[in-house]
Amino acid sequence: GICKTDYGSRGIKMTRLSTLKTCLTIIATIGAIACEDDLKVGQLDPQIAIDPATVDFGNVQVGTTSELRARISNPGTGVLTIAKVEGKTPFGEVFTFNIEDSDKEIAPGAVGILTITFSPKELNAFESVILVKPADSGLTTQAITLKGVGVTANLKIEPSVVSFGNVVVQTTKTVDVKVTNESSIEADIEF
Repeated sequence: GICKTDYGSRGIKMTRLSTLKTCLTIIATIGAIACEDDLKVGQLDPQIAIDPATVDFGNVQVGTTSELRARISNPGTGVLTIAKVEGKTPFGEVFTFNIEDSDKEIAPGAVGILTITFSPKELNAFESVILVKPADSGLTTQAITLKGVGVTANLKIEPSVVSFGNVVVQTTKTVDVKVTNESSIEADIEF
């Protein structure tokens, strides 16, 4: 005989793995026929993995925006559905995120992208958390820690006072001024 494949109400799929040996009738549990040693009852199980677990923006100039991404992957065997993504305070103030609808259904072995932005409005260190909640109640909500520091350029000008002394009318005198950026971020200087 041939074993039956059943897509019953419990989402169980039976697949023939090798030659038919002995068939058993599984009564009332799944309502299907299984073959001992040849057919295994399997369930398609999604899994969730986040990389990186901490998104560190480092130093970002106050008044600008930096964007990084986190990967939501599915190393499981079933489709991973993301039910909810939410940010904890200070979301909306300095951190924002976006996940495309197409990245909320992640096939086995595939990856969804969560885009996160950091826009500091003041000099300060900021931390927050994004929670990624799968629709499957058997999976745990995953947390992504966010860090960033709002900074500004620290320019040092030497000499601090520029003296031209006596200059004859209709002549030019040049004095060198040294500008040093003592911060870890780039500074644009306009003359």
